[in-house]
Order: sequence, then C-alpha cells, then structure tokens
Amino acid sequence: MRSRLITGLIGLTLLAAGCSSLPGPAQPAVVPALALSPASLGSDISLAQQLHLAGSRHTLLRRIVNGQTLDAQLEVDAQDVRLAAFAMGTRVFTMHWDGSTLSAEQGSLLLPRVDARRILRDIQLAYWPAAAVQAALPPSWTLEEQENRRTLRFEGREAVVLHYAGSPAWQGQTLLDNHLEGYRLRIESVVQEP
Repeated sequence: MRSRLITGLIGLTLLAAGCSSLPGPAQPAVVPALALSPASLGSDISLAQQLHLAGSRHTLLRRIVNGQTLDAQLEVDAQDVRLAAFAMGTRVFTMHWDGSTLSAEQGSLLLPRVDARRILRDIQLAYWPAAAVQAALPPSWTLEEQENRRTLRFEGREAVVLHYAGSPAWQGQTLLDNHLEGYRLRIESVVQEP
C-alpha cells in the first residue's frame, strides 16, 4: 500500500512537472521594426545625447566595456533622421534614414552585428507620437502611454518600458528597458538650438 502511494505521488509530481513545462503562447525574439517617416515625428529636433547601455545579451562595443557612456548627436527633420555616436572622441557609428532608405556606417570599435534597424526602432519607439507607433505595429502588439511612461506589450505582456523625465519626451532623461531583448538604455538629452 505504501509503495503504491509513493508511486502515485511520483507519478503526480512527474505529471505536474510535465504540464508546467508545456509551451505557452509563442513569444517573439525581437521587438518589431517601425520604419516610420521622419516627418511623422511632427517636429524638428537636434539633440546632444549621452547613451548608457547595460545588458548581458547585447554588447555593442568591442573594446569598450559594456556599461560605458557613448556621446551622440541626433537630428530629425521632415526629410531625415541622422545619428552619430562617439566613444573616446572617435566616431563609432553613423546612421541616416530618409523614410525609405536606411544607411549606416560603423567604426572598428563596434561589433559587426550592430543592427541600424533596431537603433532606428528604439529612437522612434521613444520619441515618435504614440498613435504613429501603434499604427506601425503588427497584430498582437500594443503601445500604452501614460504620463511620463510608455509600455510596449506583446499579447498583454511587457516587452519594452520607457520612462521620461521631461516633456516633450526628448528633453532630459529617457530610460528604455527592453525586457524582451535583454538590455537597458539610459539616454540623457540636451536640446540644441538650430
């Protein structure tokens, strides 16, 4: 009798363990690209920025330790999005988006796999109007916006959370927590006069 009870408990334990490891709804590996037009920002901006990246799965720099600060210049007008990033006084990355063509160049400090589409996506996710971002998202993705916070969700689960210290969003500090892809980006922005 005792051995049957133990066998029954072991069977229930194995069944419960098997059920708990059944796959849930498919979670995408990456946040979708946006590729919104520069004009859809609805404003011209010129920003001097400091970017601080932290994350275990995405190391941007080859010779600079993850967690260091990059300086950047971001400019957006109705025709173009332009970004230049610098480390230790050396240009490490430039990107240009005109609404149809994305071009990028990177210096030797960056790993070859840096994806300009992800960088453009993060810029647009952070700064473009919520309605424009939502319209560009595929089904199952939603963007919620509250005062000083945006949350991008996939099937109701948080994928990316943004916190803003200023208004408009590109003034002051922006924190981007990409839970899905495993990194955090802190952006300190100062508006430059044209």
